[in-house]
Amino acid sequence: AAFAFISFTNDTEVIMSAALRRAATAVPAAGKRFMSHGGSQEEILATSSMWYKTSLIGTFAVVVPATLAIGYIELTHEHEHSENYAHTHIRAKKFPWTKDDCDLFDFACKRGEKHH
Repeated sequence: AAFAFISFTNDTEVIMSAALRRAATAVPAAGKRFMSHGGSQEEILATSSMWYKTSLIGTFAVVVPATLAIGYIELTHEHEHSENYAHTHIRAKKFPWTKDDCDLFDFACKRGEKHH
């Protein structure tokens, strides 16, 4: 609540413009990257190549085993098939498509293979 009524005076504007000038002079020159280590072109290329290879190896070292493990788990365990209870198929009104008693993506019902 105390900050709701801040008034800017000439002193505040002077301080803000001085801060903006300092921030503008802190920007690096156009030829130099801001957070680079400043090495030679060969060092920069070697570092870039090292991080590229590290990210590829790291990605494959994590993604491939995780995919295989999850795939194995999903394919080998038994899936529970729920029963169709009466309370899970309550309709207050009919759906606006041809098979008005079938859910939108219930293709077995639409083909006539499943009846509720």
